[in-house]
Amino acid sequence: MSITRRLALVLAAASLASPAFAQSGTSQPLTIIVPFAPGGPTDVSARIIASHMAMTLKRSVLIENVAGAGGATGANRARLATPDGNTILVGNLGAMASNVALTPDLPYDPVQDFEPIGMINMAPMVVVAKPQLGLADLAAFRARLKEKGEAMSYGSGGQGSTSHLACLFLESELGARATHVPYRGTAPALNDVMSGAIDFLCDQATILVPQVQAGSVKALVVSSSKRMKALPDVPSATEAGVPAYQMSGWNALFAPKGTPPRMIEAYRKALVAALQDEMVMSRFDEVAAEIPAPELTTGPGLRNFVVTEISRWKEVVRKAGIRP
Repeated sequence: MSITRRLALVLAAASLASPAFAQSGTSQPLTIIVPFAPGGPTDVSARIIASHMAMTLKRSVLIENVAGAGGATGANRARLATPDGNTILVGNLGAMASNVALTPDLPYDPVQDFEPIGMINMAPMVVVAKPQLGLADLAAFRARLKEKGEAMSYGSGGQGSTSHLACLFLESELGARATHVPYRGTAPALNDVMSGAIDFLCDQATILVPQVQAGSVKALVVSSSKRMKALPDVPSATEAGVPAYQMSGWNALFAPKGTPPRMIEAYRKALVAALQDEMVMSRFDEVAAEIPAPELTTGPGLRNFVVTEISRWKEVVRKAGIRP
């Protein structure tokens, strides 16, 4: 089953354009811009919390997928939106941190051009390969990559996206490079790994766990110091011999600079209410996403986190010798 079809089945009950949400609240819908194609981890995370936020806010909530440039196209669309509180953004590690290091002339400043609302979730990265490669583990993958080099290919959600950075980071740890094939989101990239069109993908566990469990892809390593509960047979980075390969993908809400503080606070409260809901927590647990620490659901906490992430990934990119 393709990831797009699977997503449609899983999220069928969370349709966000339903008139049922246009209740006694503001008649203007709240638009949440997702800067990637439908079906990826950022899109999945957005839809899970948006359906609950719609009920809290008593207004309709619409997801607008604006894919391109590793999240930069959608983020810039949000930056240019009228700051009236009717448009917010789901930013992630790629759009709001690594793009600063990897994208020349980025048209926005993640810190100066946005008001942080709060973190949605975090998830470790998983490296998966097409089953046709017949690889038993990361050691075999390393040997194959060093032998084939750029004859091998990997997909990503676009230049500067979280998935792109995760594979660049992996390559720097393995000492070999493959050919990068950018997509407008990781869902279509995952479909091409499953079909055998490309060789591997590095992305958040959020969308990869079901495919690993189904045997549609071969998981090689998790980007953390310990194994994941959802994938107990997949070795951690430490166990696989790449202990420095530590990173988590994350998704968070941001508003355009100048958005009224009262509306930002209303959205923050609605987000926190969603994160405390048992159904939301259960759905995040199903896709191996973690609820953020309370300090990351505050404006100052999220802002400080983004500043730290930008600094961290600039250094990773510099040390890896990666050039835009």
